[in-house]
Amino acid sequence: MWRTYEYNRTRNGPVRREPIESEHPVVRRHPVTGEKALFVNPGATKRIVGFKVEESEYLLKFLFNHIATGADFQVRATYEPGTVVIWDNRVTVHSPVADLDGDARRHAIRLTPQAEVPIPA
Repeated sequence: MWRTYEYNRTRNGPVRREPIESEHPVVRRHPVTGEKALFVNPGATKRIVGFKVEESEYLLKFLFNHIATGADFQVRATYEPGTVVIWDNRVTVHSPVADLDGDARRHAIRLTPQAEVPIPA
């Protein structure tokens, strides 16, 4: 959240709220399925608590790259009129690709359960 906040703030973009500091597990467990998932993203994760700065930066760079390039667990949706895509934000990283032609647009609405404490793996 903090990088998004800074980016929008410096460009007079929308700022929904002031950034907050919080700690979450790097690996979390889905509260319904029990599935393990990485709980990091480059827009919100600053460091790993308990690691030296250099170790945290190195590991986060590795994890961000793993998530971004791991084609064996990615889904690519092709948007056409009427397309609806739904995912569980608790175990999914959403990365939109700027691949629309001309004046084509996508419209997204995010629904996320609130006040759910991440379950460590």
